[in-house]
Amino acid sequence: VFHADIRALSQARLLVGGTEPEGLVGTADGPGRVTFVGVARELGDPGTDPTVRVTRRRQVVADGMDEEIELGSTATGPVQVDVRLEAGSDLAGMPAVRRGTAVPTVPPSQAGDGLAWRASDDAGAVRVRLTGDRARVDSDRAALTWPVVVPPRATVVVRWRLRVDDPGRVVVPPTGAPPWASPHVEADDRRLPALLHRSLHDLDTLRL
Repeated sequence: VFHADIRALSQARLLVGGTEPEGLVGTADGPGRVTFVGVARELGDPGTDPTVRVTRRRQVVADGMDEEIELGSTATGPVQVDVRLEAGSDLAGMPAVRRGTAVPTVPPSQAGDGLAWRASDDAGAVRVRLTGDRARVDSDRAALTWPVVVPPRATVVVRWRLRVDDPGRVVVPPTGAPPWASPHVEADDRRLPALLHRSLHDLDTLRL
């Protein structure tokens, strides 16, 4: 995750029951929104067909990113599992990233119900904070853990947020609605209205 030419989050590894979910598909749901769907084959009922689905929904916001992790189960019994997010931040600047320079990860500190990273003095007063709803915080391993129980044929959702505080940033997000109206389009090709709608949303994300 990049914010104002700083790599605010260089790692976000999700483990469900100690294993990374097997990815199936990823889709863009609109400007700044994406969904990833996978399965946790080691959980739920035995057999060849997985019974636990893992869906990650990400939303970019002005000062960071939000993610919702949904566990859905079609198993016949409850699924008790730890959902763990292993995070890392190197606070690398864009020039170092473009050069491919290896930048060491910054050790985090515990900050209330989450983790915090701060840039070194020569990089400016940048602060990155990662929090999770009702998560256990492990600052030594830079991880958030949610112990969850998914009832049979039900879903459970956990959430985490990334926020960046960079007082020295030059560009700030716009305020107010975009200065244009959304036109109504009728066309034989049903893809045209959707394309126009998506294009206007993409244009809105480029406003400064």
